[in-house]
Amino acid sequence: MFSAISERKMLNVRTALLIGWLVLIASLFWDPISVGLTDPANTASPFRISTEVVHVQHSDLVATPYPLGARIFWTMIVPLVPLFLMVFGHEAWRRVCPLSLASQIPGYLGLRRHRSGVHRRSGLVRRSIALIDRQSWLARHNWYVQFGMLFTGVTMRLLIINSDRTAMAIALLGVICAAMLTGALWGGKTWCNYICPANVVQRIYTEPGGILESTPHFSRPAIPQSMCRKPSPKGAVSACVGCMVDCGDIDLQKSYWNGILEPQRRHVYYMFFGLVVGFYGYYFLYSGNWNYYFSGIWTHEDNVRSKLFDPGFFIAGHAIPIPKLIAAPLTLALACALSLALGRLCEAVYRRWRSRQGLSEKLIVHHCLCVATWLSINAFYSFGGRPNLNLLPMLNARMVDIAIFGLTTWWLRRALDHTPTRYQEESMASSLLTELKKLKVNVAKLLDGRKLDDLKANEIYLLSKALPGFSQQQKLDAYRNILDEAVTSGSTASATARDQLEAFRMQMSISEEEHMRLLEELGATALADPETSMVTPEEKLASIEQYRELVSGMVAGRLEGGSSIEEILKQPALQSTINVLRQSLQISVQDHETAVDELVSQSDLLPSKMDPVLKALSRHRSLRSFLDAAEISGPLGKTLLSLLLEALEMRAEEMLASALSILRNFRPGPLLERYAEELTSLCGQELPLLLRQPVPSAPSLRWRDVLPARALETFAAAKSARRAGSGADNREGHGMASFTDREVESSLSELVTFKDPLIRAIGLVICGYVRPNMAREAAEQMLATDASTQHPILMATAEDIAGIKSGRQKLPPRIQLHATVKIPDRTDARLTFEKEYITVGRASDNDIVIADTDVQPYQLAICLEPDEVRLLRLDSGSALLDGQPLLPDAVPLPNAAAISLNGSGESTPRILVDWNYIASEQDALGVRPILRLAMLARNERFRHFPLEALATLAADAVVGRYTRNASLDTLLGRDRYLLIQEGQVKVNGAGDIHDDILNPGDVFSSNSFAKLFPGSLEVLSSFSVIIQFPATNKIKELLKEIESSPPKISTIRGEPFRSPNLNIDSKIQAAAF
Repeated sequence: MFSAISERKMLNVRTALLIGWLVLIASLFWDPISVGLTDPANTASPFRISTEVVHVQHSDLVATPYPLGARIFWTMIVPLVPLFLMVFGHEAWRRVCPLSLASQIPGYLGLRRHRSGVHRRSGLVRRSIALIDRQSWLARHNWYVQFGMLFTGVTMRLLIINSDRTAMAIALLGVICAAMLTGALWGGKTWCNYICPANVVQRIYTEPGGILESTPHFSRPAIPQSMCRKPSPKGAVSACVGCMVDCGDIDLQKSYWNGILEPQRRHVYYMFFGLVVGFYGYYFLYSGNWNYYFSGIWTHEDNVRSKLFDPGFFIAGHAIPIPKLIAAPLTLALACALSLALGRLCEAVYRRWRSRQGLSEKLIVHHCLCVATWLSINAFYSFGGRPNLNLLPMLNARMVDIAIFGLTTWWLRRALDHTPTRYQEESMASSLLTELKKLKVNVAKLLDGRKLDDLKANEIYLLSKALPGFSQQQKLDAYRNILDEAVTSGSTASATARDQLEAFRMQMSISEEEHMRLLEELGATALADPETSMVTPEEKLASIEQYRELVSGMVAGRLEGGSSIEEILKQPALQSTINVLRQSLQISVQDHETAVDELVSQSDLLPSKMDPVLKALSRHRSLRSFLDAAEISGPLGKTLLSLLLEALEMRAEEMLASALSILRNFRPGPLLERYAEELTSLCGQELPLLLRQPVPSAPSLRWRDVLPARALETFAAAKSARRAGSGADNREGHGMASFTDREVESSLSELVTFKDPLIRAIGLVICGYVRPNMAREAAEQMLATDASTQHPILMATAEDIAGIKSGRQKLPPRIQLHATVKIPDRTDARLTFEKEYITVGRASDNDIVIADTDVQPYQLAICLEPDEVRLLRLDSGSALLDGQPLLPDAVPLPNAAAISLNGSGESTPRILVDWNYIASEQDALGVRPILRLAMLARNERFRHFPLEALATLAADAVVGRYTRNASLDTLLGRDRYLLIQEGQVKVNGAGDIHDDILNPGDVFSSNSFAKLFPGSLEVLSSFSVIIQFPATNKIKELLKEIESSPPKISTIRGEPFRSPNLNIDSKIQAAAF
């Protein structure tokens, strides 16, 4: 309903409401007028105070004349809001809310914060509106945050701002200032979506839709519901910046169904009922009677600040000595907790009952939330506004109650009818209506004379399901007529026309066999094979047409270089080819000049080239918006997403350059203006940067030097309109933040069909995060093709996602134990073990033999386990571990420990034990190549490298994970490179090398390191991840290029690691390459 009203009018409404609110706040400071309305002598005023005494605990409250500002706000304005929300819906409130306007004021004044980032390809700094990170804590817990703020506000009402007009004015001004501050720090509707406490109330009372709420998923308006918009000379235009995924301002139902199973949403719904009951119940618990609330004296009670530490409860005539400051929030908290418990219990019972009947989890939760909402709003209206309603005649008050109950029950009935299936059917209905109209068949007999446009969404869906069952011949007849007309007019000779005809055939679901049969009926079977055209008396005309198409195709293939058509036709190579064509097809000079004139006059070449580019840019925009909205977990997943976004950005720049190349050749006129406007709407923010770039075919010129003046004027006008409209940039790709299932599948299908195999592999992984089943199907389809032509990383990724696992499992790390046996009057023995079980005793078959008669035959055992070393007592003999008696049968054995057998004197045999982990090839982790690529892309030393270079390194790399104290000596002395990816490695050196540290990002040659100095490597941190590269010539060249290349700033590939250690010893640095 409200979504169709122009933005300019609604902006005026919001402004008027904000001004009215500020006037009311001002009246809280000074109001000499409304005081007279409460004077007991003013018999004409319904608000005159009565002589009735209100008992509060052991005190009596007597009202005196007071300003009405607080009473108007709390008992008139606030009670109207829930009913307004439930009737007119989410979109209405979002478009009239004065706080929403307050949050946008910084944008109108140009005070909104922006973020700057370095553009990777151009090196230029780009500014974009700052937004809340969708993976931040606030974004993930916004329901709880907003409910917490609402809880705080309600508590403050009970304590002070209900009655204290100054405190109330400060609180309301504070909320307005908070909205403005939020609008200055972040763009879009950040205040509304993430912070505003009223958003909880609004969403509870409007989801899944108000009584008069519009249905954008069916009607498909250009700017749906309360989507961010701004006025323009051509009407309202989108101002969406994509501040929220599944934004309710774009499609409330989609946002609701996608998030209905979120625990925080359900908890807040249930707690809200308790908050309402606890709020109104506290008036009784505090005063000991209901007259305190229904009299309305709490809106103008005197000295409320001095009562904060008075007893907060008065039950059964007794004051309970809990300060009001504590009693009020305690009451609300207990009510919310009990309400939550009751809601979860009722939900569980309802689930147990209805799940047996096949009801889905979404519907079960939906029904519970709807009932909770209905209970909350009726509980609210049992008290809300009652101090004023009680002033009405009883019949009038009861009529109001009946009206409220009827409206809320009507809403409940409508809400319970909503289902996810119905939403999907209604979403499809709009597209189905368009397809039904394209059939051009008479369906009036099925509709009792009604028109297709008169049908409801469910009727359209049912008709589309039934129509294909008996209208195939009608579709064939319609297609035959179109095909006949194309053959008769000769338009099938045009490649563009043939493509359009093919697209129409697919749209009509006409099979290839049916198409061939129709061609036979029309006597035009030669059209099925362009290489075997029929010889007709009009051969000359056919040759000319073919010549035009060939020349047009050759020119079209060169347009993307930035040259004009005249410049292309003058190229020597093309002129030579044209001469050969003229001779073979016997084209005269006059026919050639006619064909060239048609090319230059842009008959259909330029539009046929421009339209696909614009469609591709539009798909890019949707895909980019979808990827921005995608929730990808894990740092490597996010890095892959960043790589994909970077590739999309580069592709978009290439497409935009192609569009400018084509636009350059348009002559002034409506067609040029239309395409310039479309290009601006798709890529308005990127255009100013690209216009300063060189033209590929003429590097000395910039695009702004060669484009038609009218196109530049259109670009400039659009830029000025954007500045005047919002004072902030609109980032391309954020115009759509909500997608239907069909659009999601379309976006994911495009991801897994990129020509670049590396980008396709990344797209396959991203698809796996969003739709695992779809990713698996795509991977299986890739593997079904000729594997020899596929990229190895793409193949490995497809195999992994398809469930074809390869590679060995990681084995437990090996432990090397060193034991020094000290027996009095004998030479110390140094023993080394790598076995898992080592025995100690007098018997000769022990691993450590102690030839002492006091020692038991089999006294101790040392067990080497993957995660620790343990000491076991096997016999009754005593033993000391580091001077302490060994009481349990098995204890952990610390590193560098001393074991004494049978006493602690100098004559007692002792064993000094130390141990360390041994790194080996078996420590390699099964990290698939695409994730190794992501790891390299996150590394400070590799992040600026092209994907192909990273893929070369990742293809043969081995990733190892080593725990603290693990020795890495086995990795040295081999022809390979080592990269410290995570953790720290200590250099236990000899000579000039003393305890240096290798940090993340350090790269060095294993062979050179071992030759330069005698030292060893040991993991210092809790664990370390090390990537090994074979020292092939190609990898050596890449790593040398890394060493010689200065680091570049890149913000798109994830958070940077700390810089490599620059204080490392010079010898170790020399081992880098």
